[in-house]
Amino acid sequence: MNKALLSLALVLFSIQSFSQCSFSSSVSGDSLTISFGDTLSPFFDIDSVALDFGDGSTITMPNVPTNSIFNFVTTHQYASSGQYIVCLLEYTDWGGSPQPPCSHCDTINIGCAISAAYSSVVNANVVDFTNLSICPTCTAADYHWSFGDGVDQYVFSPQHTYFSIGTYVVCLYISGFGACSDTICTSIPILSLGLNDVEHTSLAVFPNPASNKVSVSLPVMQGDGIVRVLDFAGREIKTMPIELSSKMIDLDVSQIASGIYFIQVQSDFGIMTGKFLKN
Repeated sequence: MNKALLSLALVLFSIQSFSQCSFSSSVSGDSLTISFGDTLSPFFDIDSVALDFGDGSTITMPNVPTNSIFNFVTTHQYASSGQYIVCLLEYTDWGGSPQPPCSHCDTINIGCAISAAYSSVVNANVVDFTNLSICPTCTAADYHWSFGDGVDQYVFSPQHTYFSIGTYVVCLYISGFGACSDTICTSIPILSLGLNDVEHTSLAVFPNPASNKVSVSLPVMQGDGIVRVLDFAGREIKTMPIELSSKMIDLDVSQIASGIYFIQVQSDFGIMTGKFLKN
């Protein structure tokens, strides 16, 4: 390589080395602070620097002389929360010859823009929930579902099965970027327990009202099952395994508070339900 080509290569290397074309940023509330700088060679000149804040606002910094060091800091106030793409463009020339612009872009999250929402489809006692929440400022979000029957889940779009007829308040809590969070609660009516509905599988519970013990009469079946005692809000008070071949189940209710309770027997045959009043 001759001396002229070597000198040209060194100058081009100098241009690339000294043209940083990047910025640093910090966010405070709805304000964004941008800082950037450069060190220029004797042959390198920045004609102008433009900043696009992603919300329709731009600023332009005029000519920066050659052979200099410059630093620039500016603050921009956003009118609303959201996610914005902020871009820096440097228009340069070398020895009076315009060069292709150098650009750098970054995604900036401003403020709190989060909204919890969901839809639901009820099929007897099974409910499918579809998460419709939006969080444009979230790189990740946490979802907490409370189904109103004492059961919680931490998934995006869950399915939940209820074991008692009633109306349940279902809440979705969402948290994301920074301190952003939102909650939505709606009432979900459960009017049926499936194919084996209460009117076909109701249990005889006695005495009713009861003070210390209730007895549950079972239809003729074989296999294993589970018996549950639920309060009026659908919360599980006690549970125990049973043999379905038993004709009668005795349950100690002496330690539970006064009120209305449900007894459920769940098996491969379906769900059987009874109700009693505790004195």
